Amino acid sequence: MPWRHNLVLLAKLKDPYLLDFLGAGKETDERAIESAIVHHITQFLLELGAEFAFVGRQVHIEVGGDDFFIGLLFYHLKLRCYVVVELKAGAFKPVHTGQLSFYSALWMLR
Repeated sequence: MPWRHNLVLLAKLKDPYLLDFLGAGKETDERAIESAIVHHITQFLLELGAEFAFVGRQVHIEVGGDDFFIGLLFYHLKLRCYVVVELKAGAFKPVHTGQLSFYSALWMLR
């Protein structure tokens, strides 16, 4: 996705998202949060906004015989682009940005 599309997407995204309905505590791991989101997908999509569609969970991509899995994949109907969500429990680390960029690039190149 060209950088200008990233800026448009960021401008369209809500901040912050209120996910209290998931019932996940501070010590919850990524898989538990992901499971809660899928279990409450209707409420989660309402929180994201009316222009999002759920594509899948743990979406498989194979590259050179290696398997990779996108945590959650959505499609933004108005912008006509996919939105890759990789959940992380705990503090932000720069490596998380690299992983997200890698998954986004893989999805676009598939």
